[in-house]
Order: sequence, then structure tokens, then C-alpha cells
Amino acid sequence: MINHILVFLFLIVVRIYVFFDTKRLKEAIDPAAKEKTYYKLFAVYWGTVICLMLFSDLPHFYPYEIFFNITWTILAYLAAIYIFINQVIPVILISFSSKFREMTSASFDKKSYVFPTTTRQRYIFIIVPITVGICEEIIFRGFLFQYFQASPYGLSALLSLLICTVIFGLGHYQQGLSGIVETLILGYLLGFLYLVTGSLLLPIIIHILYDFKILYISHKLKNI
Repeated sequence: MINHILVFLFLIVVRIYVFFDTKRLKEAIDPAAKEKTYYKLFAVYWGTVICLMLFSDLPHFYPYEIFFNITWTILAYLAAIYIFINQVIPVILISFSSKFREMTSASFDKKSYVFPTTTRQRYIFIIVPITVGICEEIIFRGFLFQYFQASPYGLSALLSLLICTVIFGLGHYQQGLSGIVETLILGYLLGFLYLVTGSLLLPIIIHILYDFKILYISHKLKNI
């Protein structure tokens, strides 16, 4: 029962709160509102992980390892290629192309209500990728992955991975359709790496680096 309660709190209650908090942030006049959102994110994510550690009766950091057939493996490689082309290369290009920096700036401005734009915000934001990378991997690839395999669901490891990936993608609805698709692809890749390595370490590292690109882009665009 405790696992069901934890899932309800994180997937329903927290997401409803995030929806209204994001709406308030978009309409906020107070320049400190964004910084307060970062602090609230720290509290919610680490609070959730602590609750999982203290109250969940599922194993913590269970070393899971399975072997994928060629189809699922190819999908993982395609996901990695997509992430590299769509996320890594553009980050590299902004260091060399002023035109590309201007294009990136236009896209960045659409999410400036939550992305760091001042020096103080960038300093605080340093903790955001670390927090999100560690906590989301523990929650989605660790806890939820085991949750759907446990009673009463009893799903296979692969089906559990796919469900966790879909939930992970839909949980980023505030980023729009493109954000959901990108997060779905990233989620599948991270889940694949977790299952083939039997450890959350590599998914956590990749997740942190993936989110650090926001800080890097903000730094590069600050003088435009």
C-alpha cells in the first residue's frame, strides 16, 4: 500500500502542483520567483527520494541486468544518435556560429520563464541538473521500474521499462510536444543503459550532463 501512496503523491499530487506553479511562474513579476522555484524543486525531488528510501519496501538500487533483442538494441542506438544530433551538436555549434546563437536565443527565450538568465540564477541552477539527474533516475528507472514489476502488476522488465519511459515523457508536458518526444527518447535510452549495465550510475551521469546544457547555453547567450 505504501508504494501505491508514494506513486500517487509523486505522479499525481506533485504534477498538479507543478502545473499550477509553472502557471504562476509564467505570470510572475517578482524577479526572485524563478529562484524560489529552483529551491522548491530541490525540496520536492530530494523529499521524494528520501521518502522512497525510508518508506518503500522495494529494493533500493537493485542491480538489474537483461539482454535486449536486436530490435530494441537498434532503437537504443537510434535514440543515442537522435540525442547527439538534436541536442549535442547544437550545443557545440553555438560556440562557433553567431547566427546559430541567435537562433538558439530565440528558442531559449520561449522558456526563459524557468531557464536561468542572470548570474545569480545560473549559480543556483548548477544544483538543478545534479538534483534532477540523480532524483529522476532513482524515481523513474529505480523505484517505478520495480513498482510495475511487483504485485499486483507483475509486468515484465521490458514492459515496465516502456511504461516508465512513457510516464517520464508525459511528465515533461510543460515543455510542449517536442519536449515530450525528446524526453521519451532520452528516457528509453537511459532505461536501456540501466538494464544493460545493471546500474543507475551511467544513466545518472548522462542525465546530469543532458540537463547541464541549459546552463551552458544560458552562459553562452548572456552577451547576445
